Amino acid sequence: MKKGLKKVICIITAMLLLVPLAACGSKEIAANENFPSFKAEDFSGNKYTESVFKENEATVINFWYTGCQSCIEEMSDLEKMSAKLADKNAKLIGICTDAGKEDVDKEIMKILKSSKVTFPNLKIKEGEKMTDLIKSINAFPTTVVVDKSGKIVGDPIVGAINDEGQQKVINERIEEAISRNKKM
Repeated sequence: MKKGLKKVICIITAMLLLVPLAACGSKEIAANENFPSFKAEDFSGNKYTESVFKENEATVINFWYTGCQSCIEEMSDLEKMSAKLADKNAKLIGICTDAGKEDVDKEIMKILKSSKVTFPNLKIKEGEKMTDLIKSINAFPTTVVVDKSGKIVGDPIVGAINDEGQQKVINERIEEAISRNKKM
């Protein structure tokens, strides 16, 4: 009887551990949909809107928050990637999803400074659909590539962009964005 109960408990535990993994992802971010309109500013006070996408062949958007250790750990890798993106006329932008409160913004500044981050990191000021999109993200970090016309290229990339496989996916999405732009 005890063996049977242990087996049932193990199966239930395994199922409970797998359910959150199956739910990870960003269901509201879908390939080929328009990135939502927004108004934002970086931590230097520069203003941003979705018009930023027109400035580059591709824009890589990395969603993160201050309580995500993986997000913070990948910052130096993202900084290196950001420097390489300029060669492709692409840009990296971070969006800190918990920005906007004075104490959190101070923490964000510490993180960015200690990681020597120079790419823009935004705090969203306005945009109902953008707010809904951020609320739909249930795994961090999440990264998307957006083409010049503001369309999302491919599915979201969930997890840190600090290995060759993830970086390869980002590069493929950037190439796809460039290809799309040439067809316009």
